Amino acid sequence: MSRASRQFVVVVVAVCAAVALAGCGMGSQSQAESLPAHQVPFDLLSPAPSSDSPARAPAAEAVIIYFLKEGRLVAVARELPAPAAVDARLSALAAGPTTVEAAEGLSSAVSATGSAPTGLINFDQITVNLTPSFDQLATKDQVEALAQLVYTATAIPGIIAVAFRINDKKVAVPRDDNSTTDGPVTRQDYRSLAPLIS
Repeated sequence: MSRASRQFVVVVVAVCAAVALAGCGMGSQSQAESLPAHQVPFDLLSPAPSSDSPARAPAAEAVIIYFLKEGRLVAVARELPAPAAVDARLSALAAGPTTVEAAEGLSSAVSATGSAPTGLINFDQITVNLTPSFDQLATKDQVEALAQLVYTATAIPGIIAVAFRINDKKVAVPRDDNSTTDGPVTRQDYRSLAPLIS
């Protein structure tokens, strides 16, 4: 191939390359150029997710627990980590009222047992394992504590009755009419302590 022919081929290849680059939208420039934000692809503007970012705090759930005031139950709202398990509700009872609530006359007979009872759901019933110190309470205090526990447990949707144990053994508990039972009890068994309807 003659020198003139080789030069012609080089020129044709260069022209084709320039046309191809122009068709791809790539122009020739000597330095980098910044683009305004509205021209940058959306996903390039977002920072990459960090693997060491803190986990989100669990959502809170509003629940109702029952304290005492002048011999009657009082419904009190509490925010507990969701889902609010039985034990968390019973622990809130054992923790007693806040300083503000106590100043308003609220108290908790459950607090007198020294530690929180635990509970286990079985269909429409909760079995509450009382602390051994429950037996040391006077009968009146036992009835008040049981009323708090029964009303708080049956505030959980679907729960209608509560059975009680101590050290995982069935125990007879007093009702508000001075009778005792080792079977499940309901709100009806503590109706004399029911919250006043305002």
